[in-house]
Amino acid sequence: MEKIVTYESLFKDITAHVENIETDHIYPCDGIEVETPSGWVGVLGVMKKTGKGVRIVTADGAIFHGEEKHTIFGSEGWEYLKDVEFVVTKENSLDKVISREYTGETTFYDISIPSPHSYYSPNGLIHHNTFVVTQTVNSEGLQKGKDWFIIKGKITTASLYQTLFMHREGGLLIFDDADSVWGDAEAANVLKAALDSYETRTISWISGRTVNVSRMSDEEKTDFNVNLDRKIQENPEDPKNKFPSEFEFEGRIIFISNLKYEKFDSAVLNRSAKIDMSLTQDQVFLRMKSILQHLGDKSVPIDIKVEILGFLQAQTNKGLMTDVSMRTFVAAEDTYRSGLPNWKDLIDYV
Repeated sequence: MEKIVTYESLFKDITAHVENIETDHIYPCDGIEVETPSGWVGVLGVMKKTGKGVRIVTADGAIFHGEEKHTIFGSEGWEYLKDVEFVVTKENSLDKVISREYTGETTFYDISIPSPHSYYSPNGLIHHNTFVVTQTVNSEGLQKGKDWFIIKGKITTASLYQTLFMHREGGLLIFDDADSVWGDAEAANVLKAALDSYETRTISWISGRTVNVSRMSDEEKTDFNVNLDRKIQENPEDPKNKFPSEFEFEGRIIFISNLKYEKFDSAVLNRSAKIDMSLTQDQVFLRMKSILQHLGDKSVPIDIKVEILGFLQAQTNKGLMTDVSMRTFVAAEDTYRSGLPNWKDLIDYV
């Protein structure tokens, strides 16, 4: 099989005869492989997408260049490209990010691969959570822009409410890294109603941006909604378009996020089927043990690394430390390297 070169050139080869290229649409391909932790696998398809470009450089000279919310395996697990501080290399060592810059690019090309959807780039382990979802949706015969729609980036409560209204009669909404909704109590309440288990899901939001329709008859509400649909189609940005204070929602929603589990509203989680890909504390320690020889400063003897890791685990088991990560280990190792005799006491402050 042919080995992948660049995503852009691959995409252009695959779509050379496609007249109207769509963004966030997977174009199938075969004969291309990438290396994964479990061996070489075939690429299922290629995709063009939009976003905000970022470029990071590591201490070992590795360069990662792509959309800012692409995920990469770092010392904290799966992290955004724009946030990662230590990249885990193919050899299971940590490579520190020494520079980061936004490139001004808005168009990007990517690939879709089978489960577990992670593969080795030339410099590190990359993951594709969005592709897992979009590939499955496409495989079910659903069409983007007709049966399913994707919403990315920051979204306000007003925009969330309007989006749900516009798709109230069915279909699938995919919120990809629209994490701003989780820090807003009003947005969470809107989502609770949208995800409720009742046969009829009524979403309500009374504000200066909505028209109170609570005393309207069902026929009057239907007429109001139909007229609003027409106005939105004619001029979607018209500030005079006020949405009803309540409406019935029949759609479905998928959320894709790299936020930690505890950052989500518990009531929303209880109304959802969940797949959590984050590591438990025990899994973090197992991961650190598996790469211990390459973790931190290479000049520190392995027996000292074992001692440091053992101390961190003991402190965690006693409840004296929480959220220990690879970054914690590196900081603890630096404390040891300071030469101070009470380095273990100081680790509690890293």
